[in-house]
This record gives sequence, C-alpha cells and structure tokens, in this order.
Amino acid sequence: MTKTDAYIYSSLIIITSFVPVLCIHNYMLRQSLLGRKFKIATMALIYEKVLNLNKSVFAETTVGQMVDLISNDVTRFEAAMLFIQDLWMTPLQLIIVLVLLYIYVGPTGLAGVAVMIGFIPFQIWLSKKMSAYRLRTALKTDERIRIMSEVISGIQVIKMYTWENHFLSWWNLVESLLSY
Repeated sequence: MTKTDAYIYSSLIIITSFVPVLCIHNYMLRQSLLGRKFKIATMALIYEKVLNLNKSVFAETTVGQMVDLISNDVTRFEAAMLFIQDLWMTPLQLIIVLVLLYIYVGPTGLAGVAVMIGFIPFQIWLSKKMSAYRLRTALKTDERIRIMSEVISGIQVIKMYTWENHFLSWWNLVESLLSY
C-alpha cells in the first residue's frame, strides 16, 4: 500500500464517519423538538382539565398525583419521540441481520440468537419487578407532595393571621423545657 492510498482510505473513513453523525444529530434534534411539542401540548391539556374539574373530583385525586403526572409521566413523551422510529426499524434490522448471519455463519449463528431469545423471560420478569418498584416510588412521591402541601398551607395560615410571634414564643418555651 502506498502512502497516497493510505491517505485516501483514512480520508474515506473520516468522511463515512462524519456524514452519519450529521444526519443523526439533525434527526435527534427534530425528534426532540417534536417530543417537546407533544409534552407541552399534553401539559396544556392537563392544566385545562384541572381548571375545569369539579371540587368533588379533588376528594379522590390528590395534588401530588397531578404534579407527578405533569413532572414525570408527561416527560416520557419527549423521550419516546426519540425512539419511536425503532418500532419499525428494529424488526427490519433483525430480519436483515438474521439473514446475513445465516448466510455467512450458517446455523451455528442462529444458536447464539436462540440463547439471546432465551433471556427474554428473564427480562420480562425483571421489568415487572422494576415496575413494582416504580409504583412504590410514585406512591411515596405522592405522599411526600401531599404532606409538603399541607405544611405549606399551614405556614400560609400562620403568616396570613400574623401568628409568627405567638408561635415563636411557644417554640422558645418548648426549647427551654427540653433543655432541662
């Protein structure tokens, strides 16, 4: 191989690496913007729905659930838009790879694919466990937000009626009793 051939091949490697990067970054930007639009539209719909709800609905739905819905669940629209194309690309790529694997490696290559498919039940079980943990986390988050909103409304009542000095003198009394 001559020095000129080496320069040509290395230039081709750099160009073939650079062109997909340009395309992928543009694709990711467009999909991210589309995901943000979905997120904003969904948040606006939730906000309008909350404003139009009756007071009786708030007896069964907490503020924590609504905040959790807006802060956690709606943001998944944004992430989902980045990978929505994988729904049709992945099966197509899988078929192409399996055909090429069978052509170049033979039936032995399909044995490796069979082992990977054998791990699918384990992944399903693991996903169910993670879902249960996420549900417990969401319930704890709802409870924390409910408690914090009660604390904040209590602080607002104290401030509204200017009871700060009364509570401060009461707190000083409690501290003096605890120091004995």
